Amino acid sequence: MNNIIVNKITFIGSGNVATNLAESFKKKGFSILEVWSKSIESSNEFSKKFNCKNVRHINKISNTDLIIVSVKDSFMIESINKVVNKSIPILHTSGSLDINILKEFKYYGVLYPLQTLKKESLINLENTPFLIEYNNNLFKDFLLELCDKISNKIHVISSEQRKIIHLSAVFSCNFTNHMFTIADEILKRSDVKFEILIPLIEKTLYNIKNSSPKKLQTGPAKRKDVNIIQDHSSLLEYNKDIQKIYNILSSHIMKTHS
Repeated sequence: MNNIIVNKITFIGSGNVATNLAESFKKKGFSILEVWSKSIESSNEFSKKFNCKNVRHINKISNTDLIIVSVKDSFMIESINKVVNKSIPILHTSGSLDINILKEFKYYGVLYPLQTLKKESLINLENTPFLIEYNNNLFKDFLLELCDKISNKIHVISSEQRKIIHLSAVFSCNFTNHMFTIADEILKRSDVKFEILIPLIEKTLYNIKNSSPKKLQTGPAKRKDVNIIQDHSSLLEYNKDIQKIYNILSSHIMKTHS
């Protein structure tokens, strides 16, 4: 039985991740006590949504059971260093920053949801993988118990492993979404709506649930259909950046399947 008791949670940050976490914890009976954000507008929105105190200065945070820091990576360390009371348990939600940026605290760890989140469309996090890390076994027991309340997919992952997973997530989510953006731009030139691709995208996502992405690769580059590749490339003369992306990806696919 661990002796870390949490009823009140304070958030440093009021963006997409913080808002989704706060919503999930609130539904499980936790009190969202206070919030601090660099954006006054965002923190006001958050405080109204969760009926919590809007803290104007991080160093004023004190009467809470747990601090969850969910800000941009570039601002994470600066925010953490402003917390005065180092005895308050603390978590950061970064996919790429090391756990040891919190080493000045007594109890600390990482709570990283492996999901793309938007505060405008909150989701149930029960099927979201949470990558967790902790500084000692007492905090491990607490963190496992805490996460179990909002997710059924908990993974104990080291900082180095989490960085690799985050990198992979950038390729599989962020870069893929940018490919959708490019596809949408290409279609608009011929007055075709992006929705025509939705069945193809949905089938692709369905297929990778049952097989490896490499085995499922199709298309002219996989077939080494040089004539089609050259034709596609010529259609992209209007945008050299997109043309370059197409050529690089086609070349890499051919090498991968040589």
